[in-house]
Amino acid sequence: MVLLGNGAVPLISSKLLNMSYAFRLVRMVLAIAAAAAIYLTTSLTATIASTVIGDTTHSSNEWNDFYHSAPGSFKKMTGNRISFDYKVKSLAGGANFYTVVNDNTHSNKTYGWQQWGGAAGSSGHISAMFIDWDSDAYTLVIGIHNRGAITISGLRVVTDPELKPSFVPLPAPARTWTALPHTTFYVDSVNGSDSASGKTADQSWKTLAKVNSGRFTAGDKIMLHAGSIWSGFLAPFGNGAVNAPILVERYGSGANPALNGGGLWLAALYLHNSSNIAVRGLEITNHGRIPQPKMFGVEIDENDIGPARNVTLDGLIIHDITGSELKQEGAGGGIFCSSEWTKVPTYFDGLTIENCQLTRTDRNGITMAGSWTRDSWYPSTRVVIKYNVLKDIGGDGIVPLGTDGAVIEHNVLAGGRMRTPDYAAGIWPWSCDNTIVEYNEVSGMHGTNDAQALDSDWNCRNTVIE
Repeated sequence: MVLLGNGAVPLISSKLLNMSYAFRLVRMVLAIAAAAAIYLTTSLTATIASTVIGDTTHSSNEWNDFYHSAPGSFKKMTGNRISFDYKVKSLAGGANFYTVVNDNTHSNKTYGWQQWGGAAGSSGHISAMFIDWDSDAYTLVIGIHNRGAITISGLRVVTDPELKPSFVPLPAPARTWTALPHTTFYVDSVNGSDSASGKTADQSWKTLAKVNSGRFTAGDKIMLHAGSIWSGFLAPFGNGAVNAPILVERYGSGANPALNGGGLWLAALYLHNSSNIAVRGLEITNHGRIPQPKMFGVEIDENDIGPARNVTLDGLIIHDITGSELKQEGAGGGIFCSSEWTKVPTYFDGLTIENCQLTRTDRNGITMAGSWTRDSWYPSTRVVIKYNVLKDIGGDGIVPLGTDGAVIEHNVLAGGRMRTPDYAAGIWPWSCDNTIVEYNEVSGMHGTNDAQALDSDWNCRNTVIE
């Protein structure tokens, strides 16, 4: 099954947008073959279209739409299931068939390209989901790339209440108290009490509410008891010092303390405008009801603060993150590190992600956002991503962005682009200078929309891959 959806665009990239498809759609609309006059309306009951035949065997056009559903086929904030059967009548070499959901009224927004082929006489079934977040103007498009002929039957669109999207926020707790420097706090989900002082192991807090409402300073420690499990989010906040960082770590014996976002928050671990802070030895999951744009296991969000120094993630186990599989929606993934700004140039000066395990994180594994244009160039420095293991990743594996001198080394990626229909690759810097990509292992990249193991992409200079 392929997910189709729509939403905001967080990053701009030759891969991240694949603008060529948008331009092609303009040509397709201008040169469309006679579309079948069959209209769909979404409802809780399936609408079944008549047989549709597409035939471009005598067409000189590269992209040929032969079916458009009527505008308004999909309603804003609905989840829809699309399915149909097909039989290939003919297909020239290098040609294929495609489906896409398109909104030509909003800068030709397109979502969920799916392409397939087949020998003459072969048949099959296409099944997809489309989650409409923002517009009543989307239409379903079916077409032929180059020359071929196909029969579509049993075209069904069903609005499914189980797929209805909902608003999911970022953590934004109020900070109501400030810790003294060099203070250690303990949290134990089993034996703790929020009425306790939290300053000794036998006076530990029970929930994360106390941590999430505090401001921490140099040398503070937040100790989470092994075997503890919390639903919701952890959002420690503050600025440590170079020689006295804020530490979030485990204590006691047993399994790593676990954070379960439950798909109710866009991040299960959220670090906002904090420097000289390290988080180690946690298990993190954020599995929601439906794929959610911009949902992550860990989000580091530095905004309008100047340089964010010495942020470390070490030994995290991150799995089952249900972010969107689509770049144009905002994607999602295991770890997302953002240093964006509108007033004060902001960038990482010291970002380390090491010894982490990421499994089934959708869409991506480890990605970044930040300054990326040369006319406003404030690259992140001292970025190191090393000794991480990524498995069964929906789209891209590791993507440093807007960095100078990043080192990506000794990482293992086994299985990438497992679910996204978009272009995706294994390890690839984007708009980065002087990147070293060394001693990494990438295997099991799926598909042909990029899907290469390693790549030095747009606006990169002096990349070394070895």
